[in-house]
Amino acid sequence: MEVNYSKCAELAGSSFSEVPSKYVNYHFKGGKSSKVEWKKSITEDSSVCTVQFEVPGDIKGPIYLYYKLTNFYQNHRKYVESYDWQQLRGKAVEHDAVNSKCDPMRYRDGKIVYPCGLVANSMFNDTFSSLSAQSGDDYEFSSEGIAWSSDLSLYRESQYDVADIVPPENWMQRYPNGYTKADLAALAKDERFMNWMKTAALPSFMKLYGRSDTTLKQGTYAVDIGLNYEVAIFGGTKSVILSTSSVLGGRHLSLGICYLIVGGLSVVFMLAFLVKHLFTRKQTDHAFLDGLAGQEREVL
Repeated sequence: MEVNYSKCAELAGSSFSEVPSKYVNYHFKGGKSSKVEWKKSITEDSSVCTVQFEVPGDIKGPIYLYYKLTNFYQNHRKYVESYDWQQLRGKAVEHDAVNSKCDPMRYRDGKIVYPCGLVANSMFNDTFSSLSAQSGDDYEFSSEGIAWSSDLSLYRESQYDVADIVPPENWMQRYPNGYTKADLAALAKDERFMNWMKTAALPSFMKLYGRSDTTLKQGTYAVDIGLNYEVAIFGGTKSVILSTSSVLGGRHLSLGICYLIVGGLSVVFMLAFLVKHLFTRKQTDHAFLDGLAGQEREVL
């Protein structure tokens, strides 16, 4: 199931209303349908979009929770290079030695930005609650086990003194009073952060936010989404996705479409070569040419 909630703050009211069909896409076993609704709530500190949906049948785990962004070019050359790998490895890089490619997110208020650079500063910061069922039970998603095992060994706890560093500018809501030593230890194990730092090759991409290995029971569920990430500034959209997986991977149409296009081109070229083979003039065996040349010499 995919729900584009980019317009939730504009279109949703204070009570549940049906989400326009163009913002919803789902596929359940047996072609079963689902009713998807949303509402918004605004407080002094935050705006929340609550998405409520029906699960028409039990779904076996593991179940994955993704967020999806469109029109976000993580593959831009300057963006891709804008980080300091030594910082991420835990080294307390000296003030003047911080990677210059982190500019303009290299220093702030005379202190070192940790982690520096555009990639870290632009990290997706909408939040997703557990799925709340009408029965009163919660379906929890874990952030453990969502990053590549190779990444887990690369990130290390920072050796910086917390007095010497500041969070990236867009992280101030998360760390309004700066870092503590415990924050640095937690950041080194933050698998959502690791997934974000693995930049995407295409402008539309999904990143894993959480997973659960338990069965999602039939029923009606709601998820609260904290609206912190602005996508209008780059003309993009943001969506929440619930998906299962199999030996062949999750449900993803892009790869299938690519296979169909390549297969179709192969058929076209096959037919073209077949026509060329059947209707073009066949070459004569060169051995006959030698015989004809001998006959001509005898006549002469």
